[in-house]
Amino acid sequence: MPPGGAGAGGPGSLTVDITSPIAVAGHASTAVSCQSTARRYVESGTTTVNGRTVSQSVRVIGYNGPGSYPAVITVSVVAPESGRYAIDAVPATVDITSAGGSMSFSTSTTAGPTLAGSITWACSG
Repeated sequence: MPPGGAGAGGPGSLTVDITSPIAVAGHASTAVSCQSTARRYVESGTTTVNGRTVSQSVRVIGYNGPGSYPAVITVSVVAPESGRYAIDAVPATVDITSAGGSMSFSTSTTAGPTLAGSITWACSG
């Protein structure tokens, strides 16, 4: 597992900037699981920002240390006032550091609207 590092808020944190179909932006300390074994990298975390729950995960095959990788990502946003928006197993490029990583996305959800934004994570120590 990569060591915890100084993300935007230190080890164990997510910085969320969702721009569509609803706006969710902020930073929160939360458990962020990061594991790398046998050339695989798996990361996941969930947090609540401005009353909206954001869950995300990243899977990389062929992981070889920090760098940019093609990945499969899953992101969901649950907003009490407007419902749930999710993308599941979508290809994306992620940037992974020794402390965490980041991803950007813009993909149509199964319900129709495009879920777009970026998420930066700092692995829990």
